Amino acid sequence: MTGVRKTLQTMAFGLGAAAMCALPLAQNAVQAVILATCSLGGGALGMSGFGVNHLDVGPRYAGILMGISNTFATLPGIVGVAAVGFIVQATGSYSGAFYLAAAVYVAGLIAFDLWASGERRI
Repeated sequence: MTGVRKTLQTMAFGLGAAAMCALPLAQNAVQAVILATCSLGGGALGMSGFGVNHLDVGPRYAGILMGISNTFATLPGIVGVAAVGFIVQATGSYSGAFYLAAAVYVAGLIAFDLWASGERRI
């Protein structure tokens, strides 16, 4: 089960990161929307990797585990608004923000592949 979760998570965050890296190269709004949709779709595909992993690790406490992990997952959304503002102000472009988002995808991918397990712990 761990292999399936890691494969799906790698595909999900890999797609998200690749689309984010390509986003600054978009030539028009249609291309940008398609790339943004692919990136968000990749993130959604991650629910098949990490989203159900709480049920694998601790089925009895999956709700509590999801609540805790979602709390920490919300923090980048709070800090990210200011970070994007600073990046755009410093560079005059959103490219750095897209690359930062891609780096977060890659960091999540690496962390999940290194430390995640589908084996029951609790």
